[in-house]
Amino acid sequence: MDAEVEIADLKVKQGEKTRGYLPVAARGDGTYVRLPLMVVNGRHGGPTLVVSGGVHGDEYEGPEAIRRVWRQLDPGQLRGTFLAVPVVNVTAFEAAARKSPIDDLDLNRIFPGRQDGFISEKIAHLFFNEIVLKADGFLDLHAGGNAFAIAPMVIYLETGDEEFKARELAFAKAAGVGLLWKGRGLWASPHVEAVKRGLPAITAELGQEGRCSEPLVMLGEQIILNLMKHLSMLEGLPEVPEKQTIVKGTYLHSQAGGTFHPKARVREAVGRGDTVGVITDLLGEIVETVKAPYDGIICSIRTFPSIKPGEWTVFVGELVETP
Repeated sequence: MDAEVEIADLKVKQGEKTRGYLPVAARGDGTYVRLPLMVVNGRHGGPTLVVSGGVHGDEYEGPEAIRRVWRQLDPGQLRGTFLAVPVVNVTAFEAAARKSPIDDLDLNRIFPGRQDGFISEKIAHLFFNEIVLKADGFLDLHAGGNAFAIAPMVIYLETGDEEFKARELAFAKAAGVGLLWKGRGLWASPHVEAVKRGLPAITAELGQEGRCSEPLVMLGEQIILNLMKHLSMLEGLPEVPEKQTIVKGTYLHSQAGGTFHPKARVREAVGRGDTVGVITDLLGEIVETVKAPYDGIICSIRTFPSIKPGEWTVFVGELVETP
């Protein structure tokens, strides 16, 4: 790539390490929504890894892992460019919520965004066009947010020709997590939109219940460094577990509202028809029993009690490939 990295009005010379903010749009009070940007432009040419966190505002391990990796990277030892936005959805982060309180949009469902749209759409447009499209590999860090317990896992999409499928799967395995989720690309997320444009991209799920777990922050750091080694940006080989399990499936939606009571734990093996959760009404009567649709493992389960019809309950992962 060129010696100088240019993102909007920010220019970073080869061998430089910097951080700053990219203005997106003005709020009603005139203050600007800005994207935090962290860049390390290596002294030696090479690929660009783009890493993002905080696409949902109640997910914290990913942003912290990004900040730590930026601090430890030495431009003199780096081939290529580390380009990261630790918190993409700034307005949702301020509210400690999944969605922006300004326009009530889920940022992970509106990519590639619109330059002339709502603030969330403007964020998506700037982030995707000025940052993601510069990538040779893209990692989007997520978590269970306030409402879910979730097993650490990496989501990849099996799409495109055989060569791209192989690159995508190799990129996912190189992250070094034991559980891989073969996704279907149903949502207009930055991950899905990047893959549509031929960029190897994965989503890593790290963290749960609106916390910032130190072991999971450390896992996030390892994932980033593993991918940089996979892309030959750093010396060494990725640290990958001997066994990696692949699952497919998605969350089950509630049919009733009330209080959700989980009846299974993350990583627990379940059989088809097993009860994995129940929903009770405000008088305590069971109004819905959530059952596993097939044999599999609990990849994620709702732990936030209040639930409305149509919301996520449990993700039972159906085994695709085991060691």
